[in-house]
This record gives sequence, C-alpha cells and structure tokens, in this order.
Amino acid sequence: MTREYPSDPPPLTRVVFLIDDLHRPNGIVSATDLLATEMRRRGLDVDLWCFGPCDDDLRDRHHVVNPFPGRRLTSRMAGFERSRQRLRPVRRVVGALWWPLVRVWMHCLASSWDEGTMVIGAGLESTLLVAQAGVRPRILVSQVHEDVSSLTPRQCDLVRQAAQVSRVVSVLTPSGIGTLAGWGLEAVCLVDPAPPLLGRADPATSQTVVYLGRLARAKQVDHLIEAFAAVAPAGWKLRIYGDGPARESLEAQARASGADIALCGTVQDIGKVLRGAAIHALPSRAEGLGMSVLEANMVGLPTVAYDCTAGIRMSAGPDAFLVPNGDRQAFQETLGSLMSDAEARARAGELAFEYGQSFAAPVVVNRWFALWGMLNRPQGPGREQG
Repeated sequence: MTREYPSDPPPLTRVVFLIDDLHRPNGIVSATDLLATEMRRRGLDVDLWCFGPCDDDLRDRHHVVNPFPGRRLTSRMAGFERSRQRLRPVRRVVGALWWPLVRVWMHCLASSWDEGTMVIGAGLESTLLVAQAGVRPRILVSQVHEDVSSLTPRQCDLVRQAAQVSRVVSVLTPSGIGTLAGWGLEAVCLVDPAPPLLGRADPATSQTVVYLGRLARAKQVDHLIEAFAAVAPAGWKLRIYGDGPARESLEAQARASGADIALCGTVQDIGKVLRGAAIHALPSRAEGLGMSVLEANMVGLPTVAYDCTAGIRMSAGPDAFLVPNGDRQAFQETLGSLMSDAEARARAGELAFEYGQSFAAPVVVNRWFALWGMLNRPQGPGREQG
C-alpha cells in the first residue's frame, strides 16, 4: 500500500546503520565510519548495529550495538558451512532455541526508533536478518556498495531481496539507477564519502608511484609492477601498500624486475603516504567507487587506473588518466608519460583536488538529509511494503 505522508514531516533525529562487520580494511566500514561521525557531529543520535567482528577503535568512537549475541554458537554463524561436521547438529539445536530470543532482543532494541529515525542497510545480509526478525523501520534505505554492473548473481539476489523491505536502494552511480529500474526497483545515487586527509601532495616534485589496496588477483598489481619496471625513469620508485594472498608472488615479481619496487605492508597513515607521492595507480579489473581514488583526490594526487566500472569513472572524475580495462600496453604508456611530465602531474593534481571536494563527508551527509526530506514527501521515491 502507498504510505500516508504527514503534512509536516518529522525532522531527522536518529540514524541506525545495519552492517555485517566493523573490521578494517574494508571500504564499506570506512564509508560508514565517516558518515556516522559527520552525522553525530550534526547532532543526530547514531547507532551501529554490527552483526560481526568490530575493531576496538570503532567500538570506542561509536555507539555499537550487538543485535546477535551468541551467534557463533548457532547455525547462523559466519562460515557455518565450513565449520566442523560434528558441531553442526549442536549449532542447529542451539540456533533453533536462540533465534526466537534474538528476535525479541532486536524488537526491544528497535522500540526506541521513532518517526525521526532513518535506518541505513550498509550490509545487505544484515538488513535481511533484521527483516527476518520482523523489524520493519518506517524508512529503510539499503546500500549497494559495489558497481551494479559487476555484481555476482548472489549479490544481485541480495539486492532484490533487500529492495523488497526498503523504501529505496542507494547505488554509487547514475547508471546503477538505470540498471535497478530495469529490475523494477527504485534507486537513488548516493556516493560514499572520502576521508578528510590533511595537507596536499606535490606531484610535480615527487618521484614515487603508490598503490593502496588489497593484494589479490582481482587487483592486478602485477600489471602495475610490470608497467613500472618497463617505463620508470631513473630515480623513480614504486611503493605498494596492503596485504593479501598475492603478496608472496608479487614480492618475487618485484625482486625479479630490477626496479626500485617495495611492498610495504599495511599502513595506518594513508594521508602521509599519498602526500609524499607523485602518482596513484590502480590496475584493478573491477571496483566499486574506488576508495583509494577518492583518498588520492582529497590530497590532490593524480590517478592512473583501468576504466573498469562506472564507479571508477565516478570516483576518478573527468580529468583522471583512465585507460581501457585490461590494456596493459596503454596502462604502461600512460604511466610512463605522466612520470615524464611534471607539469601534467601538477595540473592533474589540481583538478583531482577540486573534484574530490564533492565527496567530502559534510557534502555527502547533506545529500542524506535531502533524501530524508524526499522520502517524507508524497512525490518521494519508495512505497511501504505491506
């Protein structure tokens, strides 16, 4: 049925995030942290319902709620299919007794939600668990943090299920709205925020290329190592930050290249790394919004990347150096050309900085407030389930 809208809509007073876990490194966690921090700065009450592990620093800085106490003892534990065979029957029995109690617990937690509460489904699986418990907030916005065109069949199914219990689904790009419209779903475009990194890079004088991200096959860091070794001028170095299953093979490739390439592990101060660089490189074959691109923009650092998704085009902006996805020769030539042209790097850095300001957390939160107003008007998107 169509929702009845009040003539004087309630102000937004509380935001509740539903998220699968709060464990870094994770782009969804970073975006949620930034949004929650800015919303709380605006005077809103902000709760983070976390259905998995939570880093200590996030628990200290936010009001984190565990709606699933004892989950690891049940069949609803993460990775239940991989648990020991002899323990599964026990977990099923515990789960059968545990789920009714958890439903009551979640309803008690949600009893404080009033007309001014917006619930954001940052994790689709968490959103569906809340719905299965029978908790139906007045306004629920489910988020898709991946580029819609690159979703797996299972992820597409999760989006469709979450849409059935949501007022609207948020996607990262305008093209994502069109795709969901083709599925018969309503969507809005809301980008993830970029962190407020202090200071500016000096790409004209630096001689360092940096990569920030997971070391996994899909990130194609081997393309970057190969390209850098082929075209790097004397004095240039490549520094790779992150960890993952491909680290050992990448270290061997770096050693064999003969170039000044080092894998530096994870890093806490991303801003310091980016401010000391001349170029940020991202050779991924698929990305959502590309958090490392947003971070590079915030300090005025130009990016060379594969034009792999609409999310990358959105995060990088119209003046970034995007090459055809998977074209290793084009990636190599673009990287070499930019390393050899200090003026081009300086100009590109200025454009990146200007573009990046539209992703600052205060700007993005303003859009969430605008969405709240739209959802409380008769012409706003979304229909109540029922």
